[in-house]
Amino acid sequence: MFGFEGDFVRKPEQSLGGASLKLDRDSLLRKTQEERQKREQLRKKNLAATIIQASYRSWCVRSRLKNEMRTEFDKDINLLITTKNDPEIQHPLNLLRRLVFFYDKNKDRDRLNSRTGLCQYLQQHRGEVAKLMQNDDKICFVMKKCLVLCVRCVSEISGTTEPISIPMRMLEIFCDYRLYQSSNDKITKIEYFYEIMEYLINKEYFQSVLKIAVNKIPDFIEKTKKPPTEIASAILDMIKKGLALLNSEKVQIRSSVCRNFSLTFLNCDSSPQVENFILLALATDQNMNYSSFIYSFNDLLYDNHHLFNFTSSSILHNFLTLTSATLGQLSLEEKRSYVKILHYLVKSMLNIDYTTTQMTGFNDDSDSDTDMETEESAKTSECASILNSDENVQVICTVSHSNDDEVILAISCICDALLNSNRRPDSVHKSKLLYTLAFNVGFLRKLWNVCQTFSIKGAFGTNNSLIKLLSTASNNLTDEHIGKIVPLFSLFCSLFSHYLISLHDSEFFKGDEKIMPFSTQELVSMVASLRDVSIGVVDLAYPDVKPRIITGKQKKTLCNQENYITEQELERRKFFWSRLFHSVSALSQHLHARDSRKRFCPEDHWLAPHRARVTADYIQQSVYDDHEHVFAARPFGALSILERRQEDEQLYMSSNQIRSITILTQLPFVIPFEERVRIFRRLIGTEKRQKAFDLPLHASANALRLRIRRNYLYEDAFENLNAKNCPSLKPRVAVQLINAAGLDEAGIDGGGLFREFLAELLKSAFDPNRGLFTSTPDGLICPNPVSKSLFDDFTAHFFFVGRALGKALYEDMLVDLPIAHFFLAKILGRTTDLDINHLASLDPELYKNLMAFKQYDGDVSELGLDMTISNTSLPGQMEVVELEKGGKDEPVTNANRIKYMHLVADYRLNRQIKEQCTAFRQGLDDIIPLAWLRMFDEHELNVLISGAQVPVDVHDLKSNTVYGGGYKDTDDVIKNFWHIVSCDLTDKQRRLLLKFVTSVSRPPLLGFKELHPKFCIHKSPIDRLPTASTCMNLLKLPECQNKEDLLKKLLIAIESNSGFELS
Repeated sequence: MFGFEGDFVRKPEQSLGGASLKLDRDSLLRKTQEERQKREQLRKKNLAATIIQASYRSWCVRSRLKNEMRTEFDKDINLLITTKNDPEIQHPLNLLRRLVFFYDKNKDRDRLNSRTGLCQYLQQHRGEVAKLMQNDDKICFVMKKCLVLCVRCVSEISGTTEPISIPMRMLEIFCDYRLYQSSNDKITKIEYFYEIMEYLINKEYFQSVLKIAVNKIPDFIEKTKKPPTEIASAILDMIKKGLALLNSEKVQIRSSVCRNFSLTFLNCDSSPQVENFILLALATDQNMNYSSFIYSFNDLLYDNHHLFNFTSSSILHNFLTLTSATLGQLSLEEKRSYVKILHYLVKSMLNIDYTTTQMTGFNDDSDSDTDMETEESAKTSECASILNSDENVQVICTVSHSNDDEVILAISCICDALLNSNRRPDSVHKSKLLYTLAFNVGFLRKLWNVCQTFSIKGAFGTNNSLIKLLSTASNNLTDEHIGKIVPLFSLFCSLFSHYLISLHDSEFFKGDEKIMPFSTQELVSMVASLRDVSIGVVDLAYPDVKPRIITGKQKKTLCNQENYITEQELERRKFFWSRLFHSVSALSQHLHARDSRKRFCPEDHWLAPHRARVTADYIQQSVYDDHEHVFAARPFGALSILERRQEDEQLYMSSNQIRSITILTQLPFVIPFEERVRIFRRLIGTEKRQKAFDLPLHASANALRLRIRRNYLYEDAFENLNAKNCPSLKPRVAVQLINAAGLDEAGIDGGGLFREFLAELLKSAFDPNRGLFTSTPDGLICPNPVSKSLFDDFTAHFFFVGRALGKALYEDMLVDLPIAHFFLAKILGRTTDLDINHLASLDPELYKNLMAFKQYDGDVSELGLDMTISNTSLPGQMEVVELEKGGKDEPVTNANRIKYMHLVADYRLNRQIKEQCTAFRQGLDDIIPLAWLRMFDEHELNVLISGAQVPVDVHDLKSNTVYGGGYKDTDDVIKNFWHIVSCDLTDKQRRLLLKFVTSVSRPPLLGFKELHPKFCIHKSPIDRLPTASTCMNLLKLPECQNKEDLLKKLLIAIESNSGFELS
């Protein structure tokens, strides 16, 4: 810039270095470039100086002119006030034109807000002013500018003690369409009013009104639809006048009003004046055009969504508050638009809030963060409450009949958000909307059809089913696809799971389309899809190549490259996969439970050997060593724990290992039963090795040694092995049996005596005559409800029996116990509570009667039932038990019959034997962690305990037999023996032979190759009967050449049940 010192001619530069002999080319070019840059910079400085000087001169001129106009204005306005005769209206309007021109909020607010000023005069002559406004566009423009100044003036001083009556009165008068009466055409009058209000709205009218409301309406106001003060009433009228433009025929005006109102009042975060009064009052305004607002707001969201603040639930809460009272007036198309708006708002919020939901309860934020989260959670809960209102439920259920997939997607996202707000995927019963849709059979079918048909276009234009992409763990799934398919699939699984809970087995298999939405064939196909999706989600959550986290400056360069992802995107995907796995696996487990009770799927349909390659040998040894953490009883819990332990303890595990563990703990039924048995035994073997429980008796320092009277076997065992006297039953146990004469029975326990003892102990403990257990009408064993009256310390006995059964499993020993399936289900369940479908296993006749009672067409009250049940506390003693508090005074009617049925089933299955089952589970868990047993269902656990009900495979036994003492497999005695076993013995006698030699009557689960030590036949003198050493699985067979003599001796031995006495 010039210094204005008179030097306007550039002086030549003088070089004192002398002439250069030689200047190279690069230096010359560089010098030329520098000079060019200097000239360019000088040109820019000159231009900037010119602009600044011009702006300054302009500002000075305008300031001087405005000051002169202010002086003249003050003189003229004083003259106007002191003049007795009213001047022509043009003169005040000219003064207004000047005021509008020079107005400055810091200098001229008093000129506008003066009680004796220009605005007061215009109010007094409102009719003349209105007439001129309609006839002269220039005057109309000046008045619009004046109204803008008024609303801004009120906004600026609303937080002070200055009076606002003058500008507020100006707005009240000139923003009233009734003022403009000169035209006989009412439409013209309304349109003229629209023109004025449109101008104000485009000049931040709603923003100013909001500021006035915040400052003038108390922030401690309670929820109310009526204005608490006069100023609140005036503010509400100002808002209503702006919203009146929603009735305009011009789309542009409606869009402008909706845009400005939504960005101001709906986008307002935590304003009690808006939430507790303004929106509630507007919601009941009969003159507001909600149809127009919903259409305009829908278009606004999809075209200008970036303008809104989706970091909190305020916009959703405000929108629901505004519209919920008038939903019944909407047409079907308007309801669809309404649902799409909800979808967009919910989806946008989920993209921000998913991590908060995922981590709730696991962070340690500051108090302020906790308060903000609590406030946000309260608002989210209120949104959920509004969505569950009768009006919203009716709207969404009406729209759910649509054949538009986009509408179904919208509903799924809204409902999934409700599930998400409850923090649990099984909380359908807590939401009226979800509960209603869960029992809408047509919607369930439609939702599943959309899940099946929903597809995306691949790289070559082909349509790829999203179910297929999930099942195959495709890398082509983008965040957009995940955001659509996860809510859709999660919602279906959650709703259908809840519906199945209320569906009895008889109804499930009945085939009535009105009750069961899917046929058996459709269920079979669904099972395959659910199975593959579950495994696919595990593969997606834990890929072979973990994505690389990018942060900071890397985002711009790496975010679009393969296998690079931001930390937020990674957390978002983990959250989605976790939720999807929860819901899909829950439905899979429910359907598998149905299939295990009554088969509807083909054999091995649940297995996925091509996807779930989980074997005992494939799982690395470190997993068995760390089994306590691997089998943590939390969905997906094993994964997070293992990952954390990898970081803390350098425990290396590949992604394949983690996936295998997840499938094993959460989807065990996709793995063959035999393979799970091998894993189970491997787990037990690892623990025995770690704690030295696998050492021989003579080398084991912690072995237990017992003396047990055979005639008092249970009593002596309980005395020696109860929890007080025996803290752990896992070490080896050596038993010395005492016969009825008080003498030690022959034989040294090498393991076989203990197995015989344990088998007899369990047989005695589960004997219904003892009183701890009883038998069902089908002859199956379950806890005896009367046991608490028979035994003072009945829980100690059940704990002991649970330990004894656990010990049998721990020692890989089969015991012949016909345990009721419902009792096994209670053992395996996360809780001991079962539903009515298991009642058939306990009391088939009662279950049959309850099902008939449900279908009873008459008046149930005529049966004279109440909410009580008769119970036998002791033989010959009856008592009446209330099914719920006050049940004896509550009659059973058609309205509460379903409740009565479930209460009866709950009492018989759960309440009546709750203490017994809890103690039994604790005892079993003391030996075998229940998490290990949950690899099996109740039917498989029965096989694990008692063995499969299959004939003894003589060929398999012969193939896995060894010989000693001089015998060979070619000897005549051996040939005669196998001929007798295969041809002369019945299957029952073969089982007696098996029990005589091994102490167990059923063959090993995985065949006789798993019998250790091997079945062995040893030579004994010809004058002896066959004897056995069960600890060695050894049969001492006399060398009888005559087949008939050998058969006779063999039958005497196996049918005598004399232990080692024959030796």
